[in-house]
Amino acid sequence: MRHRTCSVVLALLFGFSSVAALAETTQLVSWSEDLVMSWGMYTASVPSNANPQQPAQPLLDLKWDAPTKAVSCTGGYLATPQFVVVSNTLNPRFSWARLGTVTSADLRHEEYHLRLNEVYRRKLDAALRPLQVVDRNPYTAMDLLRTQLEQAAAPILSQAKSIQNQYESETGFGRDLAAQQSWEAQIDAWLLNPASAP
Repeated sequence: MRHRTCSVVLALLFGFSSVAALAETTQLVSWSEDLVMSWGMYTASVPSNANPQQPAQPLLDLKWDAPTKAVSCTGGYLATPQFVVVSNTLNPRFSWARLGTVTSADLRHEEYHLRLNEVYRRKLDAALRPLQVVDRNPYTAMDLLRTQLEQAAAPILSQAKSIQNQYESETGFGRDLAAQQSWEAQIDAWLLNPASAP
């Protein structure tokens, strides 16, 4: 393996999902191991076209940002992310629940939506961090890296959406208790090893 002698000569920012967008509202709830979910996090009105069988709907989001830099190396420029930030949030302003009829089991089902999103947050973070590009031109190197980052993120974000829909469908909005328990065990396993998630 060749070692390169590098010195920083250029640092340009490319925001893919800007930090400002990450904080679009001060009410965003980020997932953490010790997060205690409550129906107070669901403040939107139930839409008139909502499925009558659905007790609640969270607005979850995965966003990422990876500003890039290029450093001069023997034979060219190495572009890498300066840092990678991937967030997994629930937006209470756009999350709704049929308050008065929802149960603690419904809340647990909603908690696992956020936990499932965390699986894909971790998966996305792991996919983006190691990416790098070498080119003779620093701007080209960073453009190529930006393309690689976007191409790596797109299928993971798409899969996260697909698996959320599958979770909702197979558990019947959490009402199928056996399916719900099975999904909880699977999501907990994926949280320990995000690479094992589809």
